[in-house]
Amino acid sequence: EQTVKGRREGQEVFLPFSWLEKYFQVYGRIAQAEGRERFEFSHSYSKVYAQRAPYRPDGVFMSFEGYNVELRDRVKCISGVEDRPVRAEPLQQEPDGEAAARGGVRDSGRRERE
Repeated sequence: EQTVKGRREGQEVFLPFSWLEKYFQVYGRIAQAEGRERFEFSHSYSKVYAQRAPYRPDGVFMSFEGYNVELRDRVKCISGVEDRPVRAEPLQQEPDGEAAARGGVRDSGRRERE
């Protein structure tokens, strides 16, 4: 259990985004759009990309051809050895620190492109 200081206005409760970001693995940033500041909010499943062609086991993985994986907030770098994104936080950790084989990507701790 954790206590978080928030703010209440009538029936609305506001919590610090820094806490929400870590607790729910969501992402946000202040961005400039049309000369104004706006808060862009997203989570790992927020955008759906349509497949360009029928899926083939030897084809492009998921919809990665349709957007730049390197620009996602959670991606630290693209592994040159494994040819896949290295996430800031693996989905699930094994006791030895390795990401679970079930879809996780190892967190190598490297902060630069390999």
